[in-house]
Amino acid sequence: MLQLKGSISAIRPFKNQSNFELLNTLIASNFCARPYLVQNINHLLWLSNLLLGKHATCYYISQTAGKVFSAGETYQELKTVLQKLAAQKMGGIIDYCAEGETSVEGLDNNEKAIIQAALCATEYPYPSVAIKVTALINTDLLERLNGFMLKKLQRGSDKFIRIFNESVFDGLETEFDEREIKEIENCMGRLRRIANVCRDKGVSMMIDAEQTYFQAAIDSFTWTLQNEYNKSSAIVLTTIQSYLKDSESKLSSYLHSSKEKNLSIGIKLVRGAYIREENDLARRKGVPSPIHDSKEATNYAYHSNTDTIFSFYKPGDQLCIASHNWLSAEFGKEKLYEKKIDRLKGGVTFGQLLGMKSMMSTVLASEHYAVQRYVPFGPSEKLIPYLARRAIEQSQVVGELHEQVKMINDEFKIRALS
Repeated sequence: MLQLKGSISAIRPFKNQSNFELLNTLIASNFCARPYLVQNINHLLWLSNLLLGKHATCYYISQTAGKVFSAGETYQELKTVLQKLAAQKMGGIIDYCAEGETSVEGLDNNEKAIIQAALCATEYPYPSVAIKVTALINTDLLERLNGFMLKKLQRGSDKFIRIFNESVFDGLETEFDEREIKEIENCMGRLRRIANVCRDKGVSMMIDAEQTYFQAAIDSFTWTLQNEYNKSSAIVLTTIQSYLKDSESKLSSYLHSSKEKNLSIGIKLVRGAYIREENDLARRKGVPSPIHDSKEATNYAYHSNTDTIFSFYKPGDQLCIASHNWLSAEFGKEKLYEKKIDRLKGGVTFGQLLGMKSMMSTVLASEHYAVQRYVPFGPSEKLIPYLARRAIEQSQVVGELHEQVKMINDEFKIRALS
């Protein structure tokens, strides 16, 4: 576990929250610590929509869980959260939540919102934006593109080597009509315009991993961008999901391809956020799950991937060690020390979700490591699916949630005695 400097009361990860904010965090954390509630969250949302109406449900969630796990709906609310993080010597990875848009106008508006978020990020430490490709292209088309990519990749001996050596546009005319090809090109155009702003303003562009039925297509878009923007330093970061059984093979292919092309490495390393969905999908299809069978296997893969990345790491590269696991953070710290990489300026950051693992973020920042909190924001009706997914994910680590609840109660006790 990370070595804490001083007592818990001296660090006080929640000391900057008002009493109301602290109470709200306590309620939300207590809810997430009850798996029987969280696993039925979608049913509870449906019931609330039925009894109270969608507008009232959205408003209530935005004022409760939304205040804990997101930055709200407006850029002013976003700036307020980023200012609070900066005061704690932390940066933000801004995620404009807008998955599943279908209209061209809506997709274009998502692009503009992400660019505005990137511009907003420049005022704060370690500026970054998270991009979900599903916010920039029709998801039905993206899923079809993914299937097309997988069919192409099956012809070779190493599918990942092929992903990292082919353009997303290769051979599209054999499977898609002119309108669909134009939509795919439009998505690439949106990504390039965002990347141009990120490059010009010094903002990291992190392409999020998503479900496996999108991921090959997302990887292809990402690799195309990295070939164009990562020639002198890492602007575009891919995401490696260590809970996938093939993550180590994928990472190896990516690193060797980047080295061959003399590109800067850009990686956000995560465990993964779609456990239940991926397992359910595999069960329905009657195929093996793509996810490791145990938490221990995922942990092993995460640390193996961390070790592999550092063996390739060089100046100009970027790595975000995105984890709520204390041992993973400690392992990352050891690698920074071994490689003599500057804690604040070496391009390596430690990432945690807003509203979760505040103690870890606070400890790392107090030890002068670069820390980023993943900061979602956007319209409440689009934030709710994100908040529901995160609640389900966090319900699987009940012990950590109880730890957070205890720390919040300790903060209340400190205030009562002061």
